Amino acid sequence: HIAKDMKLEGIKVFSKSGEVIFSTYPNVVGKINDYPYFFNTVAKGLVFTKEVQKNGKSLEGRVLQKNVVETYVPIMDGDRFKGSFEIYYDIFDLRAAMDRQLSQFNRDMILFGIGLSLLTLFLLVGVAKAMKKRELAQEAMKLSEERLRAIMTTALDAIITINEKGEIVEFNPAAEKLFGYKNE
Repeated sequence: HIAKDMKLEGIKVFSKSGEVIFSTYPNVVGKINDYPYFFNTVAKGLVFTKEVQKNGKSLEGRVLQKNVVETYVPIMDGDRFKGSFEIYYDIFDLRAAMDRQLSQFNRDMILFGIGLSLLTLFLLVGVAKAMKKRELAQEAMKLSEERLRAIMTTALDAIITINEKGEIVEFNPAAEKLFGYKNE
């Protein structure tokens, strides 16, 4: 029950010679693991792990009916190798949850991209409208200034414009004739 509760598909215990001394698969007890990874990695005190897809082969060549992570954990006494555990952890639920999260993330990123693109488009349209309004306002101001200049230049009456400091800002040709001073 512990193996099922911990989502373990299987467990083996090996002696230092590679012999299976316990297994949740009774038919493999007594067999020797003589694969290079066992002696070149696990027997040197290093954990060895491989992910095996459903219907794929384990490190020992057994076809597995589930998605599992096959892990060898060495049992050490100081520097001396005493044996190892082999654990087959069922990752079906974990992989399914990860696939769901990845799918949701992809959908979210697509929606975020679409939203960001729309926001950018609206901002660009807004900026373009604001620029057009500014251009139109500048053109209207230019035309207004040209009209004012034309009125000032052609008016028969003297026109003098004074700012808030009492300084003369404009002095039209009729004012020049009347007062005898030049605009400059």
